[in-house]
Amino acid sequence: MKQSAFLKSSVIVSAVYSDWRLLINFTNGHSICYYDVPWNVYDRLVHAQSPGKYYNDVIRSHYRSERQL
Repeated sequence: MKQSAFLKSSVIVSAVYSDWRLLINFTNGHSICYYDVPWNVYDRLVHAQSPGKYYNDVIRSHYRSERQL
């Protein structure tokens, strides 16, 4: 199941979730793919009052990642 959402954030433009992978597109033009992410982490990100804070607290240093070119 593929899900995507545009976020109201000064840091994150959008998030795409599919097959335990979370792709985050940032306002600076960079994109990072995070692996082995449970769906509820994506769901909480898109519903967070502050997606940038949620990203920093829960996702950023907790999942294997790869910067996308």
